[in-house]
Parts: sequence; structure tokens; C-alpha cells
Amino acid sequence: PSWMFLPSPRNITVESGWRTLFYTWGINILEFFEPGVIDGFFEPGNIIHEQTSNWIWFPVIQRSLDAFCDQQNNHRIRKQSGKSLPSGETPNQFYSNPTAYGGEHCLIPIDEEVVDALLADCEEGYEKMRYVEDDFTIIAQAA
Repeated sequence: PSWMFLPSPRNITVESGWRTLFYTWGINILEFFEPGVIDGFFEPGNIIHEQTSNWIWFPVIQRSLDAFCDQQNNHRIRKQSGKSLPSGETPNQFYSNPTAYGGEHCLIPIDEEVVDALLADCEEGYEKMRYVEDDFTIIAQAA
């Protein structure tokens, strides 16, 4: 499968990676965001405040998450002989050419037209992914 539940001790590498993200980046977000709530500049429940906050913060956070994932997937893992998992290259290289590193190509080919058709039918999913109302987007883009 594309995912697997692991006992905590076997998930340490992934967990420690997210911990680094939180302590180097997430704390900064909280330090900027929390004073707005505490000092009354942001009022939870005020639709204008919530929409403005979402308009500003969601894209900033998404760009940072994308950069973090790119960095993690493209950093070179130091070569370690005798290790059961591949080393000496980047996670993206291991993923794109698993047989070169002793792995198996297990990807299942997917017809992109089928995926596009499914996505076209998923308007409800799109609605859940929006972070601001359409009317607010128009107002914010005009400001």
C-alpha cells in the first residue's frame, strides 16, 4: 500500500522530521498568529477576520510545507554500508528508480483521463478544500 501503520519506534525518522519542521517553522507561525488573538486584532467567529486570516496564512503555510517537502525529498542521505535501506542518494532518486537501489517498482499505472474525470465529479471535495469564500476572494484580490 501507499501507506502503512507502524509502531512508534519504527516511525522515529518521520516523526523527528516533522518535529524539526514544527520547532524551526511552526513556532514562528504561532509567534506571529497568537498575539493577534490575544491582543484582539483577530476575533475567532468574526467571518471577516477568519477569511482574512485564511487568505493570508494558508498560502504562506502551504508554500512553506511545499519547500520543506522538496528539501526533504531532495537531500542526499549519507552513504551507509550494511544498511538495509538505500543510502547515498536522495529519496526522490530512490523513488524514481527503485531497482537501481535493490528495490522493486511497485507503482500502479493510472489513466490520467480517469483521474481527471473523477476530479471533475468531486465538486464537494473542492468545496472542502477552499479556505475562503468566492466573494471574499474577489474582494481580497481587488484590495
